[in-house]
Amino acid sequence: MKALSIHLTDVCNSKCTFCIVDAPYMKQDTILRRRVSRFLRENAGQDYEAVSLHGGEATVRPDFLEILDEIRELGYPTVHLMTNGRKFARMNYARTVVDKGVSEFIVSMHGATAATQDRISLAPGSFDQAVRGIRNVKELGATVRTNSVVCKDNYAEFPDIIDLCLDLGADRLARRLRTLEGVAGAAAEADDENLAAGGVADHSGAGIGTPVPKVLSVPGFERSATSQ
Repeated sequence: MKALSIHLTDVCNSKCTFCIVDAPYMKQDTILRRRVSRFLRENAGQDYEAVSLHGGEATVRPDFLEILDEIRELGYPTVHLMTNGRKFARMNYARTVVDKGVSEFIVSMHGATAATQDRISLAPGSFDQAVRGIRNVKELGATVRTNSVVCKDNYAEFPDIIDLCLDLGADRLARRLRTLEGVAGAAAEADDENLAAGGVADHSGAGIGTPVPKVLSVPGFERSATSQ
């Protein structure tokens, strides 16, 4: 799939111990709306099949819903959203986002229990919110991919994480065995690996902050992304 990739925010409402973009330490965003809008306009009408949004946590942007409206107005067919899923625990919000064009949610699931995931995310309640969020968007007809980072805090229950994601109706699963420098430095030592049940879509194409041919980089993020 040819997707336009946009690093939408540095900020996150979780503080995962292995975060590769230093989101736990970010208090203020460096990504201006006008940069995002200009990038979307410049690439409109170039046969992109989707816009892929990631961060940080894209849903924490005050103008997130407005950006979804702009994507639709520019004629992009759909949106894929990388998220921790927490805000989608509210069905009304989940419905609004789906109605505005998000058809695929890539949800972080790093534990099979609240005790594990909340310990990793340093955000009490994040596990229950993510589980409810997945159920809500699935009920609304969206596709769900789950993304799990294997680290010292969860490797023993990784088979249970897979079972949980399948029980929740995930369409595809992916795992990552190594994190990069920064906040994630000591989380794990294995090599990077991405695996998926059923396959992972190819999100090739232009991007903000991604190591692909047409790049509008974001300070900090591109250092992590290109060091793989």
